[in-house]
Amino acid sequence: MKFVLVLLLILLVGTVCQADDWATWQHDQRRSGFSSEQIAAGNLSVDWTWQSNFPPQPAWHGPAKWDAYARIRDLPAMRSYDQVFHVVAVGDSAFFGSSADDSVRCLEMATGKERWKFITDGPVRVAPLIANGRVYFGSDDGFVYCLKAGDGELLWKFSPVETGQKILNNGRFIPLNPCRTGVVLNGDNVWFACGMLPWHPSWLCSVNAQTGLSEGQGTFVHKMNGKTLEGAPAVSSELVLFPQGRVAPQVFNRTDGKELGSFKKSGGGSIVVVSLDESIFHGPATDSRKGGIGRSDPKTREMVAGYGRGSALIVGDRVSYMLADDELIASDLVTRKVLFQVPCEQRLSLAGTATAVFAGGEDSVAAFDAGTGTRLWQRDVEGKAYGLAVASGRLFVSTDTGIISAFRAEPATENSDSSPGDREVAKTAENSGGDNLFLNALPDDPHQMGRWLFESAHVRGKSVANLAGGKAGRTVTGPLLPMFGERQALELDGSGQGVVIAENFRDAKMPRKVMSVEAWVRVDEPQTWGGIVGAIQDNGDFERGWLLGYRAAKFSFALAGAEGNGRLTYLTADAEFNLKSWCHVAGTYDGSEMILYVNGEAVARSTQQSGEIHYPPQAFYEIGSYHDKDEHHRLRGAVHEVAVYDDMLPPQEIAERYARKASSFPKPREEIVLKSGPWLKFTGSNAAVVKWETVEATRTSLTLNPKSGGRSVKPVLYEDDRLKRQHQVTLEGLKRNRIYSYEIQAVVNGKAGVTREFECDTFFDYTVPVGNRSQSLNKASAESSKKADVVLRKSRVDRGVGLVVGLKDGKLVRSLCRNSDLRIVAVDDDELRVLAVRESLNDLYGVRMTVHYVDDLKSLPFVGYFANLVTTERSLNDGLPSTLQNVVKQLRPDGGVAVFGEPSVDGATALSVEQRAELSGKLHTSTATKLQESFDSTFVDDSDGVWITLRTKAWQGTGEWSHLYGSTDNSAFAGESLSGVRSREDLFVQWVGRPGPRYQADRSGRKPSPLAVGGRLFLQGLERIVALDSYNGTILWSVEIPGFTRFNVPRDSGNWCADRDHVFAVVRDEVWQLDAATGERIEAHKVAPISDEPSESEWGFVARSGGQLIGSSVKAGTSWSEYWGKEGWHDARTGPSTFQIGSDKLFARNVEDGTEAWTWTSGVVLNSSITIADGRVYFVECRHPDVVSSEQRRLGTPEAWQQQFLVSLDASTGSKLWERPLDTVDGNVAFYMAQAKDRLVIVSSSEKTFHVSTYASDGGEPLWEQKVGWKEGKGDHGKAMSRPAIVGDQLFIRPQVLSLTDGKVLPLTMPTGHGCGTYACTTNALFLRSKNVTVWDTESGKASAWPRLRPDCWLSTIPAGGMLLAPEGGGGCSCGSWMETSIGFMPSARR
Repeated sequence: MKFVLVLLLILLVGTVCQADDWATWQHDQRRSGFSSEQIAAGNLSVDWTWQSNFPPQPAWHGPAKWDAYARIRDLPAMRSYDQVFHVVAVGDSAFFGSSADDSVRCLEMATGKERWKFITDGPVRVAPLIANGRVYFGSDDGFVYCLKAGDGELLWKFSPVETGQKILNNGRFIPLNPCRTGVVLNGDNVWFACGMLPWHPSWLCSVNAQTGLSEGQGTFVHKMNGKTLEGAPAVSSELVLFPQGRVAPQVFNRTDGKELGSFKKSGGGSIVVVSLDESIFHGPATDSRKGGIGRSDPKTREMVAGYGRGSALIVGDRVSYMLADDELIASDLVTRKVLFQVPCEQRLSLAGTATAVFAGGEDSVAAFDAGTGTRLWQRDVEGKAYGLAVASGRLFVSTDTGIISAFRAEPATENSDSSPGDREVAKTAENSGGDNLFLNALPDDPHQMGRWLFESAHVRGKSVANLAGGKAGRTVTGPLLPMFGERQALELDGSGQGVVIAENFRDAKMPRKVMSVEAWVRVDEPQTWGGIVGAIQDNGDFERGWLLGYRAAKFSFALAGAEGNGRLTYLTADAEFNLKSWCHVAGTYDGSEMILYVNGEAVARSTQQSGEIHYPPQAFYEIGSYHDKDEHHRLRGAVHEVAVYDDMLPPQEIAERYARKASSFPKPREEIVLKSGPWLKFTGSNAAVVKWETVEATRTSLTLNPKSGGRSVKPVLYEDDRLKRQHQVTLEGLKRNRIYSYEIQAVVNGKAGVTREFECDTFFDYTVPVGNRSQSLNKASAESSKKADVVLRKSRVDRGVGLVVGLKDGKLVRSLCRNSDLRIVAVDDDELRVLAVRESLNDLYGVRMTVHYVDDLKSLPFVGYFANLVTTERSLNDGLPSTLQNVVKQLRPDGGVAVFGEPSVDGATALSVEQRAELSGKLHTSTATKLQESFDSTFVDDSDGVWITLRTKAWQGTGEWSHLYGSTDNSAFAGESLSGVRSREDLFVQWVGRPGPRYQADRSGRKPSPLAVGGRLFLQGLERIVALDSYNGTILWSVEIPGFTRFNVPRDSGNWCADRDHVFAVVRDEVWQLDAATGERIEAHKVAPISDEPSESEWGFVARSGGQLIGSSVKAGTSWSEYWGKEGWHDARTGPSTFQIGSDKLFARNVEDGTEAWTWTSGVVLNSSITIADGRVYFVECRHPDVVSSEQRRLGTPEAWQQQFLVSLDASTGSKLWERPLDTVDGNVAFYMAQAKDRLVIVSSSEKTFHVSTYASDGGEPLWEQKVGWKEGKGDHGKAMSRPAIVGDQLFIRPQVLSLTDGKVLPLTMPTGHGCGTYACTTNALFLRSKNVTVWDTESGKASAWPRLRPDCWLSTIPAGGMLLAPEGGGGCSCGSWMETSIGFMPSARR
């Protein structure tokens, strides 16, 4: 009794009765995430917070937004181990590593004040292990460290291999073997792994915990191939289990490190948890498409149970807790019985204690009773709470904004108020997973069989109450319930979201003979077969059930009666509904007559059906989809309410039901199209600028709507009443990694309206973080500021990577960071100076700049040819910090700049006459050698002081990829020699990193290729452009451009091109001319209109030729914009996807002033044939009168291949040089033309054959014909879409190689294997997909590939500027284990 009273007293005052250390990530080496700590979870308040100068910098930028091909959204994150700074806590100290400033810190537990900080040479991604008074952790610099826990003193560090030349990873130099696993203790030894890329060796290590040596029992260093160990490993009694990111975890014997294999039939993920009974849980991608957490047998590695889709999992003694979308699920580990299943909007992380389970989410953290699931407490935080830890009476919450918050339980008082920011805690019934979740929701109509109202009061997690007391609905994914006027509604995305009432309608109450059904719905996109609610089977021969839905853009009510005509009657309205408008739709049936109502009025009747409703044996009962055994089409729009009755509602009551809510929904709005734009650029500091143009002068009005997160946030309205045609709005306060939408209100043609929704996704804010600018200003000196200004002015470089060789005090580095967007890498040969500068620049360290110690400034440990700018802090009185030859080796070619100088002081030079003469002589000597081929140099002695400037030239033997297939000749060869590369071994990684897969639509849409000109790599994403430096991977700029998109380019043409100064992008009826260096829009060139109505014309083909832009005019809506679903793969051999895009007009505009140079109008030009070479434009056009007069420009009729002509024009004047009638084999699948060596090559694909014909470029005389069979005789995966590529006399048409001279088949066969794209050429090799990115030697026929590196389904890997550029192309390919990263390869010959 005394014990009970003491326990009760402790619980009442809210203090901790038992403390437990949290010594490693997820508490222990089983990664259970569960502590024996007892904490008063219902009464927590903030004790202290700590904030980083910069947010965390994750190693990988994913996952993909969706798998468009498989129609799956919200793909699981498989490499989420470093989204935050994870805290571990032992005794009175808290520790964490930082990916932002490359450090490990120790804070006082009580105050959050820093005790010590230890800086490494790379990001620290996994939380440290605290054991026996020591701190163990790994770093991206390739080392594992052991420090004293008390003061941070280094005891030892270990790397399994010499780091070699470091590569660039998102602006940071790291070796190819970073340590991203953290450390586990195994007896007297510590285990860890180093490695990153599957084609480079990785290392599994066990070293002595005391000495850091691989000496003694149980120590080893194992070299492994094909492994990518990353994320914190888990330890069982016999095994050590390492996550591997996007592939299944790897299992090793705990005794000797023997490799035992990976989990079978499993995908990847960062979750590996061992329960007390040795069961192994892993995920969240056991199903790589839909996600999932599985449970596997430790001996067989076979999966024994699946736990469904989940994002986090922890295990107690015999209970597991899992976050599944918007629910927290507790299960008995022994019986596997669900103990409770409660709504939980916190979807990101879990931590457990003896009495409570904590869940972290977006902007909030919550606590639940560990036994019942009752919500105990909730608190707002800033950012996404991916990290939780509980120790010493505190809850530590780490968010992706770089904030760590420590919450502590306070003694409860009788009249104490809720903590600031606490939100109302909803009481949850014990049986929260059942159909009777909402016991207070009683039916108001005895005939009501089901009523689902999509408002917050009736939705808990994914469960939607049936207000009639029957079967609750269940959303497929976590529901979004935005406001529409005065009403909430369930947002339906047309792909992944819907509401399942019953997998089989027989498990729910259904009307038998008499029925009524009604719904408030908004349809945003018409469908051939659209469903609102129903249970149906319709395969043409077997038609049963009923469905309230829509056919195209007309509402319908379908029903089959047992005594009817044996088929479904689709009662359909005569009038189309307005898209994106709220409508009340109802259907009634009394056993003999069907009636369809729209907005309270009867619009159709039928007496074809009679008798009871004729149901199928089985059917899905769903809201928001047309779903039977054969087809599944989801509604895109929103639904507010659905109700089903077992009687027939009279017309008057239906009219009243419509009138009751009609005024509460927003009225239909006139959707407008702006004259130009909008376009959006992120400007840093959580801000973005949106610009657009209107025809009429109108006020500026933009509404910003938060889209991510389940919390109600009001829209933000930006207004300016001044009338103008050019508009600009700055969006402020944008949160990190969030999705917003915005709409623009304007007056068009005298009518007020609103645009469609545009997306603002801050994941694509690639701007360089500013850091603490005020601190930078205060610490910068006038001298360093002046020198930085001169360096930046003379170099004309303000972004990319800057290299400072030789330090003084770090002040020039600070000024360069302050005055530019450069990321600075500084090196020095004085170790004490390095430490001092690191400390003085702590507010910028890591993300903006790093400092490295080197033994010799003339021999740097970095890959070469990377720096946009090289300079020094040291005085020229001491001479140059390195030889000019070594400087040039650090500068990127084609525009890299080195600036060395001594500023003048009060107008006087700081160097003597002798010193100036010596420097000038050195420069003259260097430029007189072969180095002069590499750079231009200047020596200036003026009011700015004495300055030497070196500016690199483009490498000889390199080419530029300026158009879809390299150049305007479509040959897929742009003159790039790539230093003679013939195999994978001839290339090494120069850089790896962003962008990841999210920037693009998906891998499957067959979109235009990247472009690479002037040392810049331009990537086309989904309505965005991302520009990178080709030699270091720095993202230079990005711009979001709604309307900039094109797919299915094999049947069309590219929609962009570039020259050294500009990018030209097709946006509806314009080509936007963007500054290649900054992404700023310079000009918008209008299309040459087809008719008197400008809105009927859009820009099709575009190319840069001489001083002109050559384009084509297509009818509006013709070009392919579809990428969703299997049909968006455009892999068909028949049907609409194979139709060629045709243009009505060719034209040229002068780039300088935008004036029209010439136009050509005769027939319908096949866009895929337009070729420009040697000052001529070549194309194939159809002049059949039926084709020319038709409104259709997706050409799929036989007439499109009749009355063909091959035409040549003068590219400068548009005058016809010659034309020739043409009769090619119909290109029913694909049709191409390319030019090289005075020959035009046409390839027409049909009937399992590529029909090849060649013609003289001068006159069009036929030369020879040949046939090439489709690869393997099949047409899938692009096998029917091979296009011509030409290098020298070799003509490549996969799978064969022909002689360009005479068409003979050469004794080479291109690689087989999974390859759905086309190819790019260099002098000696082809780069293509043969499952992975593959190099094919065009002389020997040998192929070599990079494992798990996937291009997209057309052309995403290109050679240019002396580099092989492989931007991320795998996209949402969830069927594979792809790396999902962008990579630049440098020829080994350049090393």
